[in-house]
Amino acid sequence: MKEPNNLRNRPVVAVAGVAAVILTVGGGVAWWTASQNSPADLLAPPESPADFLLKPIPPESPQSIPAPVPQTTPEAPPPQAIPPEVIQSPSPDPETSAVQPSVDIYWLQDDNGQMQLAARPIPLKPNTDPTVALETAFNALLTNASTPAQTSEIPPNTRLLSLKTQGNEVYVDLSPEFTQGGGSASMMGRLGQVVYTATSLNPEAKVWISVAGQPLERLGGEGLEVPQPTTRTNFSTEFQLE
Repeated sequence: MKEPNNLRNRPVVAVAGVAAVILTVGGGVAWWTASQNSPADLLAPPESPADFLLKPIPPESPQSIPAPVPQTTPEAPPPQAIPPEVIQSPSPDPETSAVQPSVDIYWLQDDNGQMQLAARPIPLKPNTDPTVALETAFNALLTNASTPAQTSEIPPNTRLLSLKTQGNEVYVDLSPEFTQGGGSASMMGRLGQVVYTATSLNPEAKVWISVAGQPLERLGGEGLEVPQPTTRTNFSTEFQLE
């Protein structure tokens, strides 16, 4: 009757023995693991992802980089000599070129049967005084020869006795030859030549005309009345060239 009880107790003893073996082996493994780590490592908290990302990466050993091979640039060909006859100097700029100053003298010109006053430029030196410029113009008007296309009604040997400018006014004194000879058409033509030449620098100027120092009130045997002062406007209004 005792044998059955012994048989029931054998499995219990076997299980207890296996458990003891497991505990013994587990304890040995735990002891071996503990012996491989220092106490500080066992107590240190596990690293967070941020700590891992911020941890410096040890530098790698430098690698030798081959030096670049210098590239040779082909030399430029030497400039070719230009024959002297090919070199051309730049043409002057018309805007920057100096303009030759001039003054106009007036002659009579036939335009289809009608006499007209025609300008002829006379060159001047730069920065010429207006009075000197008009004196130059009258001396040229009284001494230059006429041409087939342009003529003058001013009698020969007429001389400029004096000329002065004052503001918008021009004073012209001529020799007595200016009033000699010719009819009314000739008188109007010579008067127009004087008035337009005197106002060539300023077309709006007023002209005072005198002969041998006396104001010119009438011109010619027919008594052509001369307004004082005379302007281009009143000449074209009161006198008609034929």
